[in-house]
Amino acid sequence: MSSGTPDYFRTVRENYGSADAHRDYKVVTANDYTTLVNIIGKGIIYGGYLYLQAAGTQKNCDVALYVDDEYVFGDTFERLNKYGIIEAMECSVVLGTYDEVNYIYSLIFGKGITFERQFIVKYGEAHGETPNVFTSLMYALI
Repeated sequence: MSSGTPDYFRTVRENYGSADAHRDYKVVTANDYTTLVNIIGKGIIYGGYLYLQAAGTQKNCDVALYVDDEYVFGDTFERLNKYGIIEAMECSVVLGTYDEVNYIYSLIFGKGITFERQFIVKYGEAHGETPNVFTSLMYALI
C-alpha cells in the first residue's frame, strides 16, 4: 500500500529553513540614507518592526525596502499617517506609531515578502539629525 498524499494533492513548494532574527540599532547619517538591514540569500520575511525616538521631528524621513535590487516600497511617516496606512497588512509596511509630541515613530513590516538574492531596509533621514533607529525582523532562508 502506498503512503503519503495522492499526486493530485501535491504541490511544488520551496522549503525554508528555521526562522532567524535580525535585531539591531544604528545611529543614522544626517540627510542621507542608512542601510539598516541587509539579508543575503533566498528566503521569506515573517514580519518585523522599526522604531525610533528622536529629539525632534522625523516625520518627513522615510523607510525604503529593496527586494532583489528592486525598490518596492518607500514612504514617509507623515504620509503613512495622513492617508491612514496604519492597519491593513496588504501593504509591505504600515505605520505603527506617529507621535509628534514625543517624537516617537514606528513601522510594521508585512509578512510573506519573498526574495531570491537580497532583502534591504534603508532609512532616509531628512531633518539633519542622527537618531538611533532600531529594527527587528524575523525571516528564514532556503
